[in-house]
Order: sequence, then structure tokens, then C-alpha cells
Amino acid sequence: MNDEYSALIAEYPEYINKEQMRIICHISKQTARYLLQSGLIACTDNGKKTRKYKTSIHAVITYLKDREINPEKYKPPKDWYSGQRVKHHTDIEAPSIPAEQLADYYEMFFAHYPDVLSIAEAVEIAGFNSNTLCKWISEKKLRGFLIRGAYAIPKISLIGYMVSPEYRKKPNQKNDYIGGFQKWQEQLS
Repeated sequence: MNDEYSALIAEYPEYINKEQMRIICHISKQTARYLLQSGLIACTDNGKKTRKYKTSIHAVITYLKDREINPEKYKPPKDWYSGQRVKHHTDIEAPSIPAEQLADYYEMFFAHYPDVLSIAEAVEIAGFNSNTLCKWISEKKLRGFLIRGAYAIPKISLIGYMVSPEYRKKPNQKNDYIGGFQKWQEQLS
């Protein structure tokens, strides 16, 4: 085996994450994600957002050897970078849903939550992290107020933002609520 590859085996553990793979292969984060998602490098998905993929060092070495022989095989399609985020949400999003009906559904669906939400409760409902919610409050997109140093958000304000066109365009929203809305509409009919 090549000295370069044996040095990699000695330096890295048997299984590595996407960031380590990216450093070894000298590729961008987007290209690393493409190679792992498309199956060009064998990997497992552990379901975590930040360190989602895990691959073996031997799979990376196989990729490096094959890339030297056939580099065109591993180039992402030209539109992959720009289109990947859009595809993530437009397949599920239903823009024809009227905001008023969606608000009624959310009020029914989240009825078990209190009228004033903590940040943790708002994170569960909105599907974004606490930093994003605090940013929305500071940008006055979402109404919130401080109680003993912690933000509290009126549930009606959060629902109002969730039915807005701005929120419905965000790629990380929990679109499974939209599917639930469609089932709810069928039951009402």
C-alpha cells in the first residue's frame, strides 16, 4: 500500500465524520455532502444534524484512488449546489393553502401548549433553534418579551409568523405540519 494511504490509516480512526473526510480529500463541504448523499462514498447516516454522516477511512482511500484515475465521475452536477436547498422544501410545501385555514389548524394542533411559550416550546413548534427564534424577536419578525432574563413568546404571535409567506419559504421548517393540515381538511370535508 502507498505510504500516503498507510499514513492516513495510522493517523485517523477506522470511522470518520464528514468534516474529517473533507480535510483528507481537500474538498468543499458541499462536495463532501454530495459524495456522501449520492452514495459515491459509502457511509452511514446517524441522523444528527451537525455530524450527520460517518464513513470508514478505507472507503475514503478507495475514493482517493479512484478519483486519481477517473476525476470526472466525482464532480457534482453544475446545478446541484444552487438547487439542493430549494428541492428540500418545495416538494412538500403547499403554497395554495390559505393562511387563515392554516392558522386555524395550527391553533387546534398546538392547543395543548400554553398561551405564552418558553423558547424551548417555541423551538419544538417552529422547528428552528433558539438562536434563530431570538434573532426573529430582535428583528421584530416575531413578538416576544423578557421574563427574568428569558424570552417568552405568545403562541398566537408564533402561529401568525408560521403562516406568513416568509416563514413558509424557509427550508428548515417542519413541513410535516402541512401534511397533517391536508389530512385535517379531508376530515372536515
